[in-house]
Amino acid sequence: MTNLVDRIPLTPRADRAATSALGHPDEPYCLAEPCHPEVLRGVRSAEPPRPHSPFPIPHSPPRALTLIEMLVALAVTLVMMAAVVNLFANMSGSIRNRRAAIETGAQLRQVRNRLAMDLAGATCRGSTWQDPAENQGYIEIIEGEWSDKNPSSQIIPANILAGSGIDPTISLIPASQAFNPETGDVPGGLSIGAGAITDGRALGDWDDILALTVRSESDPFVGRFGGALVESPLAEVVWFATEQPHSTPADPNDGMRRIYRRVLLIAPWLGNLGTNIDDPPANISAHWEQTGATIDVGRWVANTLSDATKRENRVARNPRDKFPHPLTLTPAALLPGSTSTDALALSSSLAFDVRLFDPTAPLIDNVGTIVGPSDAGFDAAKWVPATTVGQGDYVDLNYRASYAKFIGDFATGYGGLPAGNSSMFSEFPLFKSQLQTPRGGVYDTWSYHYENDGMDQDDKTGNDNIDDNDVTTGLIDEGANGLDDDNQNGVDDRGERETAPPYDVPLRGLKVIFRVYEPDARQIRESSVTHSFKQ
Repeated sequence: MTNLVDRIPLTPRADRAATSALGHPDEPYCLAEPCHPEVLRGVRSAEPPRPHSPFPIPHSPPRALTLIEMLVALAVTLVMMAAVVNLFANMSGSIRNRRAAIETGAQLRQVRNRLAMDLAGATCRGSTWQDPAENQGYIEIIEGEWSDKNPSSQIIPANILAGSGIDPTISLIPASQAFNPETGDVPGGLSIGAGAITDGRALGDWDDILALTVRSESDPFVGRFGGALVESPLAEVVWFATEQPHSTPADPNDGMRRIYRRVLLIAPWLGNLGTNIDDPPANISAHWEQTGATIDVGRWVANTLSDATKRENRVARNPRDKFPHPLTLTPAALLPGSTSTDALALSSSLAFDVRLFDPTAPLIDNVGTIVGPSDAGFDAAKWVPATTVGQGDYVDLNYRASYAKFIGDFATGYGGLPAGNSSMFSEFPLFKSQLQTPRGGVYDTWSYHYENDGMDQDDKTGNDNIDDNDVTTGLIDEGANGLDDDNQNGVDDRGERETAPPYDVPLRGLKVIFRVYEPDARQIRESSVTHSFKQ
């Protein structure tokens, strides 16, 4: 039988409140016994009225947004989205520029370390008159035509206006601080026209060349020859730069430079390397050996350190050239075949400047600032006349040619320095070698073998084309024949020698300056490597 109590639901809270009013405050009403309907009605009738809420709940359906409200909300949302997008764009650009700057810095640091290692491993101690039998190798430094004062023909205002220089409205080369982009005025009171964004004066000296023999025992040099890899602890290493020439139509990169490091292994065990005089080995240091009646008949032979001491056996020499066997300054000679990609060290470069330490270079007080021949204020300070406060600076070879108006002052002993001092690198190399480039000069450790090679290098009437005021013309190797041919200063003195280094002084120190540009971050980075040679 079903219990009716189980079928009656529990009293709601409102009914429980009513049961409390009937004298049952602590237990639910009609929970234990059947409830009569009348009783229930009485209980309900005894319920007190519910109070009215001060905030009545509306009984109408919810109202939708109006068109104006939706447009306002949409406008606010778009403004917020634009702000967020702009924030992320700025963050992304900042991260990109920072990454580009870090990568450029890492590349520059790697190149600096590589050059420092090459200089530390130089096999030659930096003194002249090297004997090939001593296997010292060589050091050769070529000062090009251009300098920091006049770095390129492409930024000369006349060439820009004539259309043979950079396009100043699109060029990526940074401008100098003296350039006025509103008027197009450049230093010197000239103008390259309104609309120009740069005068290209961030460029610097770039056409210098550093060549030397290097030893690296712990990390040998590796090259490819004949389809196989070759390793050697010795190599010829050449550092140089190229400039992107003017193009038509103009290119934003016109005038920019690339820095290369070419490595040619010294591997004499390879022997004969080819018989085509116009096709020297790309990765192996070699010299041309004539075997027939003419120079074109012969073979390329792998070099030893002794061979590399001689100028005619070094990199980028034309076997058909006579003494003093100049380095061939052409891309085909410096970067044959596919070596241009392998040898690339830095792109987007602005300067590659090689300087030598000159202990007699004047240091001038320019209105409280000490400047040397390599500093911008030196040219203006020399007319004061300025006061020489010291000596010793890293300079370009033949740096006097950079200051043409300075020649007269220097010839009279300007700054207390004696004119024509052979220990200074300011002079044009007026020796028997005559190795100077159109404006600069050449430093070479030289080889003594020219004095006993059986050839008459200073013969005025012969085909060897080199001479000075030698009165012993016609003699061969008079500087090493055991005779006092000029009746001066004893037997085989220096005056009797047929040849001479362009600068017959020891190399005390070297400084190489790199300047690169990161176009994304618009940053210029400059770094240098210095090295001292112990004599």
